[in-house]
Amino acid sequence: MDSGADDFLTKPVNAPKMRVRITAGERILSMQSELQHQNALIQDTLDELKGLYAAINSDLIEAQKLQQSLIREHERQIGLFHIT
Repeated sequence: MDSGADDFLTKPVNAPKMRVRITAGERILSMQSELQHQNALIQDTLDELKGLYAAINSDLIEAQKLQQSLIREHERQIGLFHIT
């Protein structure tokens, strides 16, 4: 067990117990495969969301620049005079 075994059988082998353990092992492998598939789908969705958020952030930065370009300066220096 210290070397990484998940289960063991003693001799003489009991066939019904062996079938149960093999079925349990198959079930574990099936669940592991399904979990890997679901994790891949989650990762793909996360990557897509990251791309969408990056696009939204870029659009918001451009909108901010546009809005700031439409606002007059609040402070202005004319000659020696500073107007706020």
